[in-house]
Amino acid sequence: MGTSFINTLSYIQRGNPTDSTSQSSNEDYPLLTPTLDKLPDATNTDTITISGQTTIDINVTLFVNTKETAQTKSDGTGTFKFEKVKLNVGSNLIKVVVANKAKEKEEASITMVLDKTKPALTLNGPVDGANYPSTTTIVNVNGTTEANSIVHVSGNQAIVEDSGKFSYNLPVTAGENSIEINSVDEAGNVTNVKLTITVEAAPAAADGPQP
Repeated sequence: MGTSFINTLSYIQRGNPTDSTSQSSNEDYPLLTPTLDKLPDATNTDTITISGQTTIDINVTLFVNTKETAQTKSDGTGTFKFEKVKLNVGSNLIKVVVANKAKEKEEASITMVLDKTKPALTLNGPVDGANYPSTTTIVNVNGTTEANSIVHVSGNQAIVEDSGKFSYNLPVTAGENSIEINSVDEAGNVTNVKLTITVEAAPAAADGPQP
């Protein structure tokens, strides 16, 4: 047999010297501090999904308010996900801890508020059922609501001050005008107020002199 065949057979019997290093484990990668995908500061939903990225194929532990609630492993891209994570009413400290076989650890945390209370909404004007003269073309809708809420007046966004005061000049026409005010807080809770005002019709033009 030729020397080429003998050398090949010897290579197969010994095994490929690179086989032992052809597949990498997570020990071959540095332990990365986990990053969490963006979540809102507040929500009105009891359960949420928490996801993020870290070192590939590594243990990931989830804590909510210092209590361990779930474990998983990151996938081949370093992505991890926890679904249906239950929150407590009020502030929740959410922490993710990653650890490798060398018992090294890294962590990341965020705070999220579970708020299921509708925002306060007090309307100062106009008064429901109020009548306005025929010359009225604009009515100022104003009041107070929860700070950092978003207010719409009949679909138009009003200016909301840091104190929660809001104001919007709403165009009106002769006859009945239905007005709806919506306040949405940071968690997505909504409070609605509806009212109706009436603008008098313009007086009919006087008839000219009869011949």
